[in-house]
Amino acid sequence: QQQSVGTPDINDLEKHYVDAKAYILSTTTKDGLNLYDHLAHCISRLLADQPQEGADMFEEISKNIKGESTRPQQDTLRDRPAQDTEHILAEEQKPLFQKTDHTEELDDEALQSPLPYILEQAYYFEQSG
Repeated sequence: QQQSVGTPDINDLEKHYVDAKAYILSTTTKDGLNLYDHLAHCISRLLADQPQEGADMFEEISKNIKGESTRPQQDTLRDRPAQDTEHILAEEQKPLFQKTDHTEELDDEALQSPLPYILEQAYYFEQSG
């Protein structure tokens, strides 16, 4: 078979395709993301969102995807602020202000407030002497 002068050989096309794919797979960023994965993610986002002007939005989508992939690394570099003594004390005292689920054992007055009725206790102390 003879080919016309202007058309490339199928083997040449396959070789160019394999070379191009190898180049795209080998091109990586500092984050370890290669160009192939990034392009695949961009195309997937374009197909999922299907914007009216996809060609114009491609660059913005690419920037958004790059921004999404770098955010977690920035967050891990920040230390959590140490809890001060007020927060620690508040967490320790939190159960004092929460109602318990011992509804069978308690009467109606005790269920109204998790704190003891101080005036009633003061009356009993006064009566006891």
